[in-house]
Amino acid sequence: MEKFLIALSITIQPNYLLIIFIGVYSGIIAGALPGVSSPMALSLLIPFTYIMSPTMAIILLAANYYGTTYGGSISAILFRAPGTPEASCTVFDGYPMAQKGLAGKALGTAIVSSTIGGMSSCIILALVAPKLGIVALKFGPPEYFALALLGLSAVTSAGKSSLIEQIRSISSMSIGLLIAVVGLQHTTGVTRFTFGSTKLLVGFNYVPCVIGLFAMSQVFINAEKVGADTLISEKMKKVQTELMKFRDIVKFKWIILRSAAIGWALGTLPGTGSTISAFIAYNETVRTSKYPEKFGTGLQEGVVAPETANNAAASATFIPTLTLGIPGGSSTAVILGAFLIHGIVPGPGLFTKNPEVFVYPLFISGFIANAMMFFMGIYLCKYIAKVLYIRKSILNTIILLFCVVGSFALNNNIFDVWVMLIMGVFGYILMKLNFPLAPMILGIILGPIAEKAFVVSMILSNNNPWVFFTRPISGPITILAILSFLIPFSRVLLKKVKSN
Repeated sequence: MEKFLIALSITIQPNYLLIIFIGVYSGIIAGALPGVSSPMALSLLIPFTYIMSPTMAIILLAANYYGTTYGGSISAILFRAPGTPEASCTVFDGYPMAQKGLAGKALGTAIVSSTIGGMSSCIILALVAPKLGIVALKFGPPEYFALALLGLSAVTSAGKSSLIEQIRSISSMSIGLLIAVVGLQHTTGVTRFTFGSTKLLVGFNYVPCVIGLFAMSQVFINAEKVGADTLISEKMKKVQTELMKFRDIVKFKWIILRSAAIGWALGTLPGTGSTISAFIAYNETVRTSKYPEKFGTGLQEGVVAPETANNAAASATFIPTLTLGIPGGSSTAVILGAFLIHGIVPGPGLFTKNPEVFVYPLFISGFIANAMMFFMGIYLCKYIAKVLYIRKSILNTIILLFCVVGSFALNNNIFDVWVMLIMGVFGYILMKLNFPLAPMILGIILGPIAEKAFVVSMILSNNNPWVFFTRPISGPITILAILSFLIPFSRVLLKKVKSN
């Protein structure tokens, strides 16, 4: 207790509070810009930490990470352009809410859910970080494949009410998986679908794909309406952040608890990060809903689930980073680099040797950062939403600029811009044909994870597929994934047979 009080006295000093404020504020702004991912924002901040103490430097980067994780939801809701990959799932119901004139409610739901997820995860981080870090070591390739399979099973449980919609969803996911396998196969080195291009050897980065499919395709859709509808509707313009009421929190308590638990659990696994947590939480919310067919039309719980999960996972990713020295995601991989720059060696020793100097201040700053994020989110959303007053033709140009800059800045590569534009055209065509884009994003993001885990599992088990069913952790998850895929599909098929 004495060490915790020492850490508290350090963290609440004005200079530390200012650093936390700067980190969260810059994170929200960066997160709200399409294509400016959390790793990119963190990388830009690292040079500024050279003159800081190690504790202050890591607190700044952690606060920025929390801010970007939430900030991505702002542009996802308002413009259908997720600022970060973690916010890709928020688009599904957040943007339809905005289209209905409920942008303020969607933004308020996102900030409350994000704060609950972040705060709860900080508690878990402070209480059981060392123990959870050891548990994470029990996850091998079969477990990662089972988790990816569970996420992909969302294609049939994502509220499709007819057989043709189910087929379209599966087809869309299949296209995403096809895009995901482009490039060198990671174990054999065989090239796939590169057509002799050296630029395709590393495959497609999912960030330009997400920006193109969601944001750029919407630019094309909006461009069709510019002549007839030059201004954003009055409902869309009058955005005032409307926080979730207490009765709504009570109403969605099981969704919040389940999504937070998914974020806690997956965040502790090395390499998973917040994006997968958001997709699986959304999938489970749809699967257990009494009205799954309404998801994707602007349901509040469709924002609650991914925003709670991705922010819960954001804090949880520090668990393997601190205890094992293995980054929990791409963002904590950047932060791990900052650890080494400042002479901090992750591992169990951090929790036994002077934890009041580094570990406890990091935990306490998490609570403070999430509290600041809550109030800043309320304040900033109101001003960011004012861009909706701009004529749609001008707004389209601004979104197009962000899409191009965000895609290029990822690797300073014009090829990523072309990928974004091509995906935008492809997404536009699919939307015109009534194909959902969400399953394709699932395939692009989860496909590489599933493939790598599957191939390694087969090698380690001498090509025995039962390895996914016989292990104590992967077995139940694999069975749940199969049931999650088959039951909704079977229900729709049976309903069609009975109607005939």
